[in-house]
Amino acid sequence: YGDHRDLHVRSRRQRQMCIRDSFLTLGEVKPRDPLEVLEWRQDGIQLAVFDKLRKGGYDIARELDLHQRTVKEARSDVYQLISRANANNWRCVLISHGKGLRSPTPAKLKSYVAHWLTQHPLVLAYCSAQRNRGGVGSVYALIKKSAASREENRERFGQKSDLVGDTTSRSDRP
Repeated sequence: YGDHRDLHVRSRRQRQMCIRDSFLTLGEVKPRDPLEVLEWRQDGIQLAVFDKLRKGGYDIARELDLHQRTVKEARSDVYQLISRANANNWRCVLISHGKGLRSPTPAKLKSYVAHWLTQHPLVLAYCSAQRNRGGVGSVYALIKKSAASREENRERFGQKSDLVGDTTSRSDRP
């Protein structure tokens, strides 16, 4: 009986994951060349921040290997990684999608990952990794800081709070 309940909970959890990651498309995406260098950043991301990402200057908090995964499995894995990264304040993650040189559809996962990362609101930028971290078969993704982490930085640097209803000035705080 315990197993049946476990299966029900697991299938409900899987359904919830499908709903959450469904905004990441499974439809047609722009095909990428297997050897193409990938680069993208949201408007407003400073060039110095992006250069640091390109040079591998951020600590990689987690790595995700998508080799041998289906597009559907990869979509769920990418969604979960980005969500966990934001929740845990992991600023940079490495996603290894492979080049897909021997695949019937070259660079299929690479193409989807490139598209998904631009779709996800928590991704600020991404770029192909340094050669020793997978090169054009992997990307670094820069993840948006959580609200708590942003507030902590504001406190540290004496900036105005983003929190609604925060009417105390810096000098009034303990």
